[in-house]
Amino acid sequence: MDLIAANRKVVAVGLWGRRKNAEGLYVGDAPVSAPGVDGAAPTAYLAPGSAGVGDSAATPTRGPDVSLMTPGYQAEAPVAQPPTTEIPAVKPPVARGRRRSVRGCLVGVVALAVAIGAVAYLVMKVATAVDTAIGSHGPSRTPVTATPLGEPVAVDYGGGRFEVTVFGATAQPGQAWSQAYRGDKPQLVVDAQLHRIDPGTDTIRVLGWDWSVASAGNDTSDGVSGDIISSFEPSLEGPDLAGGDTVRGFLTFDTAMKAATLSLRDGPTSSALATWQLTADTPDVAAGTVGVPLQPEISRPGFTVTIDDPRTVDDGIVAPESGRYLLMDLTVTPNPGVGSSLGLVDAASFVFVAEDGSEVPSEFGAVDGGLTVLLIDQHQSSGAVLAFDTVASAGTLQMRDVAGRTIATWQIRG
Repeated sequence: MDLIAANRKVVAVGLWGRRKNAEGLYVGDAPVSAPGVDGAAPTAYLAPGSAGVGDSAATPTRGPDVSLMTPGYQAEAPVAQPPTTEIPAVKPPVARGRRRSVRGCLVGVVALAVAIGAVAYLVMKVATAVDTAIGSHGPSRTPVTATPLGEPVAVDYGGGRFEVTVFGATAQPGQAWSQAYRGDKPQLVVDAQLHRIDPGTDTIRVLGWDWSVASAGNDTSDGVSGDIISSFEPSLEGPDLAGGDTVRGFLTFDTAMKAATLSLRDGPTSSALATWQLTADTPDVAAGTVGVPLQPEISRPGFTVTIDDPRTVDDGIVAPESGRYLLMDLTVTPNPGVGSSLGLVDAASFVFVAEDGSEVPSEFGAVDGGLTVLLIDQHQSSGAVLAFDTVASAGTLQMRDVAGRTIATWQIRG
């Protein structure tokens, strides 16, 4: 290919006979594929590194290979090129993987922020709807004539039809027995019953938050929605009712109200289906009789308590410091329909107050069968023995909740 190209160049010189160098070679116009500067050697005939090519103008070079164009021409010996110490600059590799990783992290963070914002927006919308339903004066609220306590009223709810009966309310000083703690807040507890009267076989649950209470005479302002999880057993919130099913239990509200309007709605945006005017009772300390089951009202345990057979003994697993133990049999029996969260009874739940006013705590495991911790079984009765290290045989037995409230008493005559 080099020989053919050279012959074509010689022909071009013969045809046009323009500029020649001292050796008679054409050095004029450059081919279109390798243009040069008029009057200078075309760059097509210069080796890389020659003057005018690239950045190394001082590097000597040879012209075209005249041995291919001039008969008898003796080529000069090639001139050795001095070694160069210049090291070409190498661009550092770009950390593309890391850049993509950082970009991916940023995209993930942005996506997470958007998702959190969307969830917050939905929560706000739901909260606003609930607040509008139970806490605003909106004109869309249709007044409903209050139903007398103890009388059933028929309502359509959740695609079914129910008879709803409200029996009354109690202003509790705090949580129920199983959840009580020192410093707990007052609760309004409503006793009500649901009876599904349509023949449907699908089950419907009447949700706690569809009930609300507000200041007496006003069913739309200052509203407090019902708890969806109640510590008072049995709970009215939760049972799934098919046609013909009936359940009675408690609704609870986190409020100190005693006079209030109770309302039931089919969802947070509906008008009231029924209302009731409540005047809550304040529970008293329950006074028990030895040998008779007792239902305490304060903290309203989901079980009854029976104290029986007071007696004294002179010894036990651990010798009494006073020289005698006062013993009593304890039986706890779960109420019908209660759940599994009934709490427990332990030795600290009982105190004996002697006639002189001294308080004697129940001993842990002082005698055979002695009470330590008794878990309340929702399906059957449980029992233990209360033991008090005292020579007194007459006084008052007190039962106290975890908040320290006395909820029941029994007079003991040894």
